[in-house]
Formats: sequence, structure tokens, C-alpha cells
Amino acid sequence: PETVSDLTVQYLLEQVRDLSLHLKLDFKESIAVGPTLQLIKDILLCPDNSRITRPLPSRTLFLNADILPGPGRSPGDLTVPATTFLNDCTTFLDQEVLSESTAQSNNITIAYSLGWKVDVCCPFGYTKQHVRDMNRVISSNRLKVPIVLAVNARLLAKSPKQPFLDFLSLQEENDSSSPSSSSRQLLVWTGAGEPPIGQYTLRRIQCLYAQVPGQVGFDVQVAPNAMTARMYDVIMWVLGWKNLLLGLWGKRAWPTSTKKIS
Repeated sequence: PETVSDLTVQYLLEQVRDLSLHLKLDFKESIAVGPTLQLIKDILLCPDNSRITRPLPSRTLFLNADILPGPGRSPGDLTVPATTFLNDCTTFLDQEVLSESTAQSNNITIAYSLGWKVDVCCPFGYTKQHVRDMNRVISSNRLKVPIVLAVNARLLAKSPKQPFLDFLSLQEENDSSSPSSSSRQLLVWTGAGEPPIGQYTLRRIQCLYAQVPGQVGFDVQVAPNAMTARMYDVIMWVLGWKNLLLGLWGKRAWPTSTKKIS
């Protein structure tokens, strides 16, 4: 579930703190950010050293949220606005407990996973302005940790590639703490409940970003054959235009999901 579960954040962090696993926390409500960051500090970054019997594994903790409106969405659709999320996170990251020596001793790299709230049915992709707005938010908040930009596969395939290539070419101040050779990456996703994409869509994205393969990752569902994929694409196209037209009257045809929970 996106907002309610019998699995608490505290229990989750306690179960994974000694494992060699990367962890992504996907924030759906801004009210959850502060308490969750405190649990991260208490459980992952300030563990009880008396229980540690072996070196802690190296892992990356991704702080994820859809902080800007994307294709098919408006600022009123945001549940985790950029200002609220990044203010809480930067304050947390600036605390003494998250100094470089502390992070190294716990073998934890903290990174941002930032994205747009989108309607995956939207017939239009991301624009230069979407990427420009994200760059502005990153620059104005002086983010100093690695950044993964989460983008929907269907929408990315319909988007101009140059704004994203320009985004990937910019580097942050502390590249050495990046989970890979670059401090900026793309994560291409399909949403929970979203129909799978076709192999042709996946290949198109791979070709568009062939010059930066090490900076583009995929978390997508792929249709078993081209006919099924085409059928889904037609359905999504029809729903997308329906949503846009009904949006003129403040209505939406399909309450589409935004991001796969992992």
C-alpha cells in the first residue's frame, strides 16, 4: 500500500540494518518525512555498537519523493512538495551525526531519488521546462549528495533527450560518495498498476541514452509480446486524451498511480 500498512518503518529498518541491501524509502505524504528521518538516524546511523559482531555492509539509502508536477499533473496534485521535503532532508543531512566520518563508519551512502508527480496516461512526455524546474530546485537547495532522477518509461520515450543528457552531465560537489561513477543518474520506471511497456519502448529509451549507459537504470515491466504492448499503448493513449479533456472541467477519468513501490 502507498500510505497504510501493518509493516512499520521502524520494523523495516531494524530488519535491514545489518544486510548488504540498498534501500529506497518512497515518501507519499510530507507528514511522514520528519519522523522517518529520525528513525533512520536512530536505527541506521547511530546503531548500538555492542550488537555489531562484523563489519557493516556497504549500502545506499535513497530518499525518494515526487516533488514537482509532471506531465498531466498540477501543483495541487503534490502530496510531498519540493520545499517541505528538501528542507527536512537537508536539515537532517547537515546534522553532525551525518558528518562524513559518521557515514563512513556506518558504510551508508545517502542519495536523493527525485521525480515528478505524473499521469502515466498523458499523451505528452516531459518537457525542457520540467527538467529546468528540477535543476532549479536542486541548485537552490544546494544538494550535496548523489541524485537519481526517477522518470516514467512511457513518458520518457516521448520526451526530448537533450534536457536529460544535460542533467546527467552536471556533477555535484562530492562525486566520490556517488553509488556509481557519476553523481547523477536516471531511474526509468513503470508504476504499480500501470500496464507493461513494449520491448520497442524499452529499446527506444536504450538507444536514446546509449551514450550514457552507466547512468541509466531500469525498473520496468515489459509486455510478453508486441501485440499486447500495442493494445496497452492504445488504451493508455485513449485514457490520456480523455483525462486531458475532462481535466478542463476539473475531473479525471482514471486515478493513475505514480511510482512503483520498492
